[in-house]
Amino acid sequence: MSQRSAPLHIELRPSRLFAGVLLVIHGGAVAIVLAMPSFPLAVHVFLAVLLSVSAYRTISRWALLSAPQAVTALVWDDAGEWLLKLAGGEQVAAQLLPGTFVSPRLVVLNLLSRSPEVGAVRVRKRFPVVVAPDSVDRDTLRRLRVRLRIHGLRETE
Repeated sequence: MSQRSAPLHIELRPSRLFAGVLLVIHGGAVAIVLAMPSFPLAVHVFLAVLLSVSAYRTISRWALLSAPQAVTALVWDDAGEWLLKLAGGEQVAAQLLPGTFVSPRLVVLNLLSRSPEVGAVRVRKRFPVVVAPDSVDRDTLRRLRVRLRIHGLRETE
């Protein structure tokens, strides 16, 4: 960042709004699969079970933040570095990637871990973080959007 600014601490809360959206999307997919007449009953059941498992895993990680790999808190320091705190207790240093989405009601951060080398291989992992309007307070969401528009998105282009 060109100017020094105070670190931005973001504590994420479970988002009922995002959980509802994901549930409606998965429920719609199950309804479509069950309505298709060309599949045998066993295929209908198998696909419905797969979609139900997908719904559970997706909602627990991205909306309810209960999965061990779910990001529950972020710190964006004055040097432009990110620190992610996961539900499993792990802390991961990361950098902001291009493709971060910023809108008035939703922010999707695309982050890449800065993991140390393991042997001769550098282990890096992507961490998309969905910041829904009910997962943080209004002021924090506003400060994040403003800071991303001023500092974050310009650095990654």
